[in-house]
Amino acid sequence: MRISELARRSGLAATALRYYEKAGLLPRSARTESGYRDYNGDTLPRLAFIRAAQAIGFSVAEIREVIGIRHGGTPPCAHVVDLIERHRAEVRARIRQLQQLESDLALLADQGSKVDPSECDPSGICKVIPTDASAMVPPARIRRGRSVGRSTRRRATSGESAAEHAGRS
Repeated sequence: MRISELARRSGLAATALRYYEKAGLLPRSARTESGYRDYNGDTLPRLAFIRAAQAIGFSVAEIREVIGIRHGGTPPCAHVVDLIERHRAEVRARIRQLQQLESDLALLADQGSKVDPSECDPSGICKVIPTDASAMVPPARIRRGRSVGRSTRRRATSGESAAEHAGRS
């Protein structure tokens, strides 16, 4: 089947199909005499797997590993479970980070609602948001759903939250 038909049947854009082929998730397609990609019937179930794996957070590299294990003749189930457990751990860590951030934001909102705008220092922008750089660690960077930095509101030395710091300002 040509790429336009595969795209229609899979619900994916032709560009996504070309990308999956280039990334090694789909085998190189045969070509018609006129140079069009010609996919076989096994491609639709593989695309369904790719989409399902992406939906649970697997990266292209992880999906390629799983497919490679299967093509090596071994069921990839144990590897898939390991990947799932790693993703669960990352999600739990991210949830903890988000819970801390939510707590900090609640405290900042509460303290901010008590600020008298007439008491704000005109040389600053807003005292509700702490700006003392020495008291804050840069926010965690998030890449593809994975935290690669520290918690967004942890303090480098004092352990004080951003909201607590704002309350002192």
